Amino acid sequence: MKSKSDEERLAGRIREVTILVLRSFGGDEAKAKAWFEQKNSLLGDVTPNEMIAAGRVEKLLKWVRLQVGDR
Repeated sequence: MKSKSDEERLAGRIREVTILVLRSFGGDEAKAKAWFEQKNSLLGDVTPNEMIAAGRVEKLLKWVRLQVGDR
């Protein structure tokens, strides 16, 4: 079972991914939502949502940071 601090850390990472993706789409929520739902060959042919569900948020965040130049 995850502790509250683990859950808060996970939520913060997901929030950071979401903010970076929204910024990269100029704040367009529909485009950002579509990005999270579409398979991406650069992510191993899975959707970002699938990565999050599989517990791979850190890998997704690292990849998004590299793509948007936010390190």
